[in-house]
Amino acid sequence: MKQIKYLLLYLVFANGLLGILALFFPQSFYSSFPHLGFNFHWIDSMGPFNDHFIRDVGAFFCALASLSIYTLYRFEDGTVRLTAYGNLVFSIPHLIYHIIMINMFITMMDKILGISSLAMAVIVPVLILILAGKTFHISPTAKTDSYQSFTQSRYSLSNTNNYYGNRSIQRTIQKRFGKTEI
Repeated sequence: MKQIKYLLLYLVFANGLLGILALFFPQSFYSSFPHLGFNFHWIDSMGPFNDHFIRDVGAFFCALASLSIYTLYRFEDGTVRLTAYGNLVFSIPHLIYHIIMINMFITMMDKILGISSLAMAVIVPVLILILAGKTFHISPTAKTDSYQSFTQSRYSLSNTNNYYGNRSIQRTIQKRFGKTEI
């Protein structure tokens, strides 16, 4: 559980730092990102400055960071997985794009650090999903228990529902649990 929280903290800081820089300091983000003091130019080598686009990207990264913050607050299987998947939906295509367009990075050091940092944006959510599978494992009887409680609630409601309501519940049970009879 602690490992997942540390990885979520990494996502908070990685996405949050990028988001704040791009959202509130778009010109600086554009002209000198990643600001490591080595004269890197990862953004400005890709085309002219666009304040609107840079701020939108910043807002997007802030949204990912806030999702990770919420997940740390509401640490449950669903929120952990949603945060990991949400990061992967962006990070995988982003990494693929930069691998294909690797010559946009000017120096060999730009290429190594750029692709490595983008790979981390994929590796961390994958690790979160792997660890979540071990932390939030579902017991083999969970589906059976869920089915039994669901059918019990169906029978307790049967006196208050009309014929069509009961059929609707029966179809829901069949879809969810693959049972043909209750």
